[in-house]
Amino acid sequence: METKLQVLIVTIASRLAQINIDNYSQVAGVGYVLSIQNPDSKPVEMPAAIARRTDVQTFVHNDSGVSRNRNHALSHATASLALVADDDLCYTPEQLKYVMTTYESHPELDFVMWRAKCSGTRIYPPNDTCLSYWPKNYNPLNIEFSFRVSSIRRYQIAWNELVGINSPCFVAGEEELFFRDMLRHRLCGVFKDYIVTEHMGSTTSQRWAQDSKFISGKGAVIRACRGAFPALIRLPLEAKRAHAPYFKALRWLFEGYLYATKHHL
Repeated sequence: METKLQVLIVTIASRLAQINIDNYSQVAGVGYVLSIQNPDSKPVEMPAAIARRTDVQTFVHNDSGVSRNRNHALSHATASLALVADDDLCYTPEQLKYVMTTYESHPELDFVMWRAKCSGTRIYPPNDTCLSYWPKNYNPLNIEFSFRVSSIRRYQIAWNELVGINSPCFVAGEEELFFRDMLRHRLCGVFKDYIVTEHMGSTTSQRWAQDSKFISGKGAVIRACRGAFPALIRLPLEAKRAHAPYFKALRWLFEGYLYATKHHL
C-alpha cells in the first residue's frame, strides 16, 4: 500500500536503546522516518525492535542540533503528508488514521496543527480556527505540526538551525519561527482540537525554563515574530513570567532581542 503519511522522528544515537518503537503504531499507509544524529561518529548499533520494523526508515547523520535533525528528517520524507515527532511519543492507530482522513476531507489544507497530551497547562485556539493569523496566547509545540510536504518544500520552509537544543544560540523557539514562516507564506492551515499524540516526558520549556539560552531565545523569538516595537514593550512582561530573577531575565531577553535584530531571524 502507498505510504500517505510519514512521522518524522528525530533522535540521537545514544538514545536509540531507550526508544519504545511499539508506541509508534503500525498502520496501513503510515511510515516512519527515524533521523539519528551521531556527533561522535561512532558505529551505530540499531536495536532489533527498530531494525525489524519494515515501516521504519533509518538515517544517520554525523552532526548535532535538533533543528538541523528535523531538516534532515524532512529531506528524507517521500510521502505526501508528514507529522513532526520526537523519540518519546505515543501514537495510536486511531490518531494516525484521523490525520490522514482530515487531509483527505480537506484537500485545500497545507497544514494542520493539533493538540498534544503532555504535562503542564497550555492555551489553544478554538477547534477549526483558520490559521491565517497567529491566535492570541498560542505557542505551538513541534510535535503538534503536520503538513503537506509539497507545500513546505514549495516555499523552502525549514527549521532555523540557530535555534533549538544543541544549536549554536538558543535551546528553544524553533517551532515558533517555523509557524511564523508558514503564516508569512500564507499557507492554508487550521487548528484541530484533537489529541494527535502523547508526550511521555517533560517539555523543553519545562526542562530549560531557568537557563539563559532558553530565556534569551524567548527574547529572540518575540522580536522575530512580533516586530521591533511590539516585542520591545513586551520584554518586561516576559521577564516577570520568567523562572529567573527579574533583572537577570530582562537582560537575557534583551540580548536575544538584539541577536534577532542583528541576524534577521
